[in-house]
Amino acid sequence: MTLYRIGYWTRDPADQPAQATALVGVPAVERVRGVVAYMHGTRTDRRLAPSVPTLEGKLVGATFAGAQYLLVAPDYLGFGTRPGPHPFLHANSTAETVIDALRAAHQLADLLGVAWPEKLFLLGASQGGHAALATHRALEREPVADLVVRATAAAAGPYDLAAISFPVALRGGANSHRVYLGYLVDTYARIYGRSRSSVLRSPYDERVEVLFDGYHDDDAVNAGLPDRPRLMFRDDFLAAYDAGRGSWLRDALAANSVHDWVPRSPLRLYYGTNDQDVPPREAIETARRMSALGAPVEAVCVGALEHEESALSALGPIRTWFDALSR
Repeated sequence: MTLYRIGYWTRDPADQPAQATALVGVPAVERVRGVVAYMHGTRTDRRLAPSVPTLEGKLVGATFAGAQYLLVAPDYLGFGTRPGPHPFLHANSTAETVIDALRAAHQLADLLGVAWPEKLFLLGASQGGHAALATHRALEREPVADLVVRATAAAAGPYDLAAISFPVALRGGANSHRVYLGYLVDTYARIYGRSRSSVLRSPYDERVEVLFDGYHDDDAVNAGLPDRPRLMFRDDFLAAYDAGRGSWLRDALAANSVHDWVPRSPLRLYYGTNDQDVPPREAIETARRMSALGAPVEAVCVGALEHEESALSALGPIRTWFDALSR
């Protein structure tokens, strides 16, 4: 197995050209059994990206490139060695970044004389679960030559941002919740041209822009935000939100949710019952909704595990599933 860091062009949320990086793992075999696109979980430090490479990148590389898959692990916009802000949980730009990483990896494979496999598998954990579903949806709505999804697996991911992810995080219960909320508001305010101070109280309306600049790790971000997530938000916003009234943030959450569509290729949503960061409801209710519409989707419990344990424990069953589908 050989690991490569590739740079490539994609487009940002404003539809402007942007640079991005990705890790590509090429197995040392004559016949590659498939392509696995791996989408990583939530990070606030741009240096913690698969192509650096991190321990995560090496682990996933060994799991899949070491098993005769060609691995493509996008860093996402704003991570790795390229500049710019990260569009956290912005579905369309994330999908485009992943698809362009696959195109760039295809070009690398051609240069190396490696035949590009027909079978494409998408895999994501935590934030990457959201990215995997966004990418699957984009590829089925607007097909791309040589990028036909064979199956997608997502572990411990947020899918229904408006009805589940945001309200659960707002109640608190995990340290990650204040990080998720600050990240979301900072990202969506920037992308949709809205004021952070229309949602967040001082000093958090200005602080989030600094904390999520890509140079603060999780500990630094947590230290800069209140233990109770609701304390970040303005009273008038909370009153309107609790009453069910609309807002630009509620609209943005709905626009970037990935639970409400009908995939044609198989999809499995893995979850742990003790996950406090991303509730099991995300997987269970998304699978129920999609299945009711005739989609080949199922929720898979990996046991009484917490968030990171759920994502890690799902890797083995996911690879077994991909192996069966790649024969």
